[in-house]
This record gives sequence, structure tokens and C-alpha cells, in this order.
Amino acid sequence: MATDIPRSDTEKRNAQDPRQPMDPLAPEQPTGQITDSEVPEQIIAVRRNPWKVALKELYASKAALISAGFILLLIMLALFADVIAPHDPQAMSLIDRMLPPAWNAEGDMRYLLGTDGQGRDILSRIIHASQMTLMVGLASVVLGGIVGVTLGLLAGYFGGWLDAILMRFTDLQLAFPSLLLGLLVMAIIGTGVLELVCVIALAQWAFYARVVRSEAIKTRELEFVQGAIALGASNTRILLQHILPNCVASMLIIASFSLAMAIYYEAALSFFGLGIPPAIPTWGNMLAGARDIMLANFWAPVFPGIAITLTVLAFNLLGDWARDFFDVRV
Repeated sequence: MATDIPRSDTEKRNAQDPRQPMDPLAPEQPTGQITDSEVPEQIIAVRRNPWKVALKELYASKAALISAGFILLLIMLALFADVIAPHDPQAMSLIDRMLPPAWNAEGDMRYLLGTDGQGRDILSRIIHASQMTLMVGLASVVLGGIVGVTLGLLAGYFGGWLDAILMRFTDLQLAFPSLLLGLLVMAIIGTGVLELVCVIALAQWAFYARVVRSEAIKTRELEFVQGAIALGASNTRILLQHILPNCVASMLIIASFSLAMAIYYEAALSFFGLGIPPAIPTWGNMLAGARDIMLANFWAPVFPGIAITLTVLAFNLLGDWARDFFDVRV
């Protein structure tokens, strides 16, 4: 006859609950902590080596890769314009004026893209114009970003009457057509490089302010920020060390689109004679200078227009890629 063998209390608990840790086949009880297996693999990879992941994703997107290559080529042309350009962009030759591109039967191999109405080499002027275009674009994006990010952080973190006042100014800025605002301001303050940078920055700061404010409001409620507040950290430290780093991804995405917009604004204002002075070669000034000879010398406005189109398109495509890269849901 079988007899019951007395068991200890621990064995009885294991028999009643097979999920006890002593059972080697039973899964462990949840500890309340997030493990690496519960975090998406993309986030873990980005944390370990962000540059490697970014390059891998860039190679996977043909449009973004071509755009990045074109932007890199444009930067190299701007940096070494004096070496790469075959002619002086300001040198005139009335004998060689309005020459067609070199592949045309009436063209000249000395001028690959032809000459304008004053006999200046179009290719050399396009190369040198990239310097001013990129400089104005970068300066305006940096200036507009500094103003917009600062106001967005203050509005999102402090809230209250400060948030209400700043956001009403932002709404007013976004409601006013940017190009019309630029034309109005430039007509009042006059033309010049510094004035153009300030006008373009004025048209862009509101985008930064809106997005950064939303990020600041969301980040302000997170536990690590509330913990820093409870420990007595200063507002400046919380804004710069805890909230601002969480806004970097959104800032980079806006900057890529803003740079394309700045190039467009520079060309448009220069074309209307309210941008950079005509003596300085820019793509907008080249379009304005070819306005009167457009029918007889069609290549003079076409090539600067192509340069503007490709540059704006490249920055927009790169911005689309950056938006998808930083959005883990995609």
C-alpha cells in the first residue's frame, strides 16, 4: 500500500504554483523593469552606434543617398569655387556674349554652359553663386533656429501667460504669407546680405517654436524631468540638459526643410531686386539678369533655375528621410 511522503512547505508551494522561480522550466515573474528584449531592436541599435545605423539607413534609401551626394558635391563646389571655376565670374567679354552651350553648333568649348548677356561664363557664375546661396541659407536657418527653439522651450516649459503670448505671436507669423512678408520688410529696410538673412530667419522661427513647444510640453511631464525638479535643479539646467536634447531630432528635420525654403526665398527676393545686391553672383541674381534676354538666350536662366530646383529638391528629400529615420513607428 502506498504511503504519503511528507513534503516541506516549499515543495507544497511549488506544487501549487508551477511558476515559482525554483521550477527551471517555469518563466520568471515580471519584475516591473523593462529589459532589452522588450525594447525595439531599432532603438537599441541607435543607442549603441547611431552613426552606423544612420549610414545604413541612408544607403538603403536611394533618393536620400543621391540627395546627400548632391549636397556634398555642392558644398565641395562652394568651398573650392576659386579652383574649380574655369573663369572669373565677373570677367566680361563683349565678343563672347550670349554664346550657347558648348554642345551647340555655335558654342565654344571654353564656355561649357554658354555666356550671359555681358559675356560672363555661366558655369563659373553658378559655381561661385553656390557660396552665397549656402552661406545665406545656413545663416538664416541657424538664426531662425536659435530664436524659435528658445521661444519654444520657454513657452512649453513655463506655460501659462508666457505660453499664450508667445503662441499668439507664432500664430500671427504663420498666418502671414512668408514671401510677402519678406518683400515688405526688404522694401522698408533695404537690400543686403545681413538684411536678407534676418528676413529669412524671421519667416522661419515660428516653425521651430511650434514643434519645440510641443516636445517641451511632452518631455516636461516625464519622470526624469519631474525628478530633477524635485531635487531642486535650476530651470536653466532642466531646459538645457534634460528637455533640449529630446528636441534635437525634431530640430534637425525642421532645419533640413528650412534650408531648402531659405534657398528658395533668397532666389525669389534676389530675382525681384530686393535680396543680395546685383554685383554679387547668386542664382537669383542670375535669373534676374537674364530676364530681358530670356527669349534670345534661353540657357542663361535655365541653368541657374536647374541649380535652384535640384538643391531645393535634395534638401527636401533628405528631410523626408530624416523624418522617417527619427520616427521609430515608421
